[in-house]
Amino acid sequence: MAKKSKKTKKNHKFLLGAVIGAAAGVVAGYLTAPKSGKETRKDLERKGKKTLKEAKATGKKVAKNANKYASSAQLNYEMTRTGIKATRSAKTAKGAKSKNAKSTKGGTKKHPAKKR
Repeated sequence: MAKKSKKTKKNHKFLLGAVIGAAAGVVAGYLTAPKSGKETRKDLERKGKKTLKEAKATGKKVAKNANKYASSAQLNYEMTRTGIKATRSAKTAKGAKSKNAKSTKGGTKKHPAKKR
């Protein structure tokens, strides 16, 4: 797994802080609202159910996209792997042909004697 960059870590910390801050703001707003406790609890229950429903829908979408991208990545990996193997095989075959051509080309080579 790749290491996260410092910038990515900072962004995650900022996002987490923003979510926590928003949640604290909502809680503080409900606690200081001029509604009765019974009304506030009903509102919280309704909004909680709505948020849960939205979170489940978003989770399903994320899972669907994750599966789609994972399948795509797997396919790309397999295609790349197959391509690399084919390239290596072609290079090996070409190298073997080249060696055979050199060894059979012109027979043995005689070196002329050096003059002194």
